[in-house]
Amino acid sequence: MAFDQYAYTKYNREVEKLPEAVKEKVIETQQEIAEDPFKGKPLKGDLKGWRSYPFSHRRNSYRLAYKVEEEKGRVIFGSVGTRQGFYEDLKGT
Repeated sequence: MAFDQYAYTKYNREVEKLPEAVKEKVIETQQEIAEDPFKGKPLKGDLKGWRSYPFSHRRNSYRLAYKVEEEKGRVIFGSVGTRQGFYEDLKGT
């Protein structure tokens, strides 16, 4: 059973700025995560509670950050973008 999907407003704005082909890849990646929310790498330190899942599109590497609320059966997406500045931006979420 897939987990429900939610997203922060900031995440939705980030997705809207991406090229159309990358948006499609993001949606596909969200579905994969909803099916298996523990596939991403758990983050540490200031970002404890977040998970990071890498994906690629046309030789560009992206990261998608999310939280899993297992007891509520939901995944909350918080940030998406390239590696550069990704984790620093996530700290502001």
